Amino acid sequence: MKKESWNLCLETLSPVHIGCDTVYSPIEFRTDHATNELVVFQTEKWVSCVGNDGRRRLSEAAKRGTLESLLAIMKMIDASDVDGRRIPAVRGVLENHARVMGLAGDEKRLKNEFNAFEIRRTAYRLSDHRPYIPGSTMKGAMRTAWLNAVRKKKSRGPGGGSNGYRLQQELLDYRFVDGDPFRLVKVSDFHPVGDAGVEVLYAINTKRHGDATGRGVPQILEVIKPGQRFWGTVTIDQPSHRKTPIHSPIDGGALKLAIADFFDNRQAAENRILATLNKDRVETGEEIPLCVGYHSGAENMTVEGHRKIWIMGGKGKKGREADEGTTIWLTSQYNSGPGSRPLGWCGLAICDERRWKELEVLEDTFQDETLEKKEAMRRTEVERKARQEEERKQAEERERIRAEEERARLAREAVRAAMSPLERCFEDLKDSETIAEQRIAAIVREDLLTAEDGEARLLAIALKHCLEARGEWKVKKKSKARYERKQIILRFLDE
Repeated sequence: MKKESWNLCLETLSPVHIGCDTVYSPIEFRTDHATNELVVFQTEKWVSCVGNDGRRRLSEAAKRGTLESLLAIMKMIDASDVDGRRIPAVRGVLENHARVMGLAGDEKRLKNEFNAFEIRRTAYRLSDHRPYIPGSTMKGAMRTAWLNAVRKKKSRGPGGGSNGYRLQQELLDYRFVDGDPFRLVKVSDFHPVGDAGVEVLYAINTKRHGDATGRGVPQILEVIKPGQRFWGTVTIDQPSHRKTPIHSPIDGGALKLAIADFFDNRQAAENRILATLNKDRVETGEEIPLCVGYHSGAENMTVEGHRKIWIMGGKGKKGREADEGTTIWLTSQYNSGPGSRPLGWCGLAICDERRWKELEVLEDTFQDETLEKKEAMRRTEVERKARQEEERKQAEERERIRAEEERARLAREAVRAAMSPLERCFEDLKDSETIAEQRIAAIVREDLLTAEDGEARLLAIALKHCLEARGEWKVKKKSKARYERKQIILRFLDE
């Protein structure tokens, strides 16, 4: 079996979104208005950083299980400084998120707002969360171009009553799946070269004439930015023997021409629409144009002359089928427009050995740099956990000391409570450094003068020793209060 293989490089020319039935949960990202980014993180990492009080509040909110409790969790997340994978986002998305965060009360309204704020992810690799273009997406675009080329050659008139599947059978000359010539076209996934940046923005439905908003609901999409490169391969096998059920095998050279012809015409048609709307055109350069992904236009995914695009009627009017749509999806900063760029356009180039090697070097360099960043992040995380553990131990030690001091204080208070007033006087006078001047004066005035003779002499001795230790025993007459205090004490010392 003969094979023809291509090494291909795909570069995005406009924002591209490849649906993958995944959305960003509102509790797995926070917003950073200073940098205009969403910060996507692992929930477990955030939970580990919120502390005991944060985990308690999180548990209480989760138990309630309402949209209002979900909003409370979102506010906790947005107030935190947890870091993660950063994704640029347009101002409208960030402002809308802040507005949703400010809502409260009506569950029905909250539900509608949450549904409208769904952020759809583009197809991504589980290993590193970088976007990629699935091989099935690429093969579908190539198949559409081939079907349009075959239709021209067979001069099949428009309409004909065939549904999509029967039309493909007729054009590709097969009855069952094993006779489909595209069964021998193997298209790999197209993986990113380098960072392959993404951003989050609005897609709005715009009428092709007049720049008014269409009836399609604005959507928030994660898209691959223009200028990002992906690489992949296409292999075209040929039937191995005469008895093969494939009657019209795919020719590689003819497939290239079919892709170029179909998408060149489609790009020109779309650029005419953009010119009418005063929007920037999509320019391909030397590459072969290709349009893929979500909201890339029904005309780019169907066979000319056999399109049945459903056009919704106005109020009180029936819808109808047409060969062309009346609206186009454009990217926007805000959910109300204005739109700016179409979705889905890419440039496809066949790589020679030198160009393929350059892409390989670029990707290897990126992987090396990523490993270094991951190692640095790992070390930072280890250091963070070590700091947390040390802080935890220090907190435990402080709590242990505080508890011991509290037990000792309570014990002292219990002992003191069991003492007589005179015994408390002796106890206080032992600590000459901390006993207050007012307490000494009270002992002299209230306790010494009212004590029995024997007890009074002992208390006077204790007072003298305390004042000597404080350097306040030797006083002159000009220190009237202290001098009088000393004279009272001396009366009980027989000195």
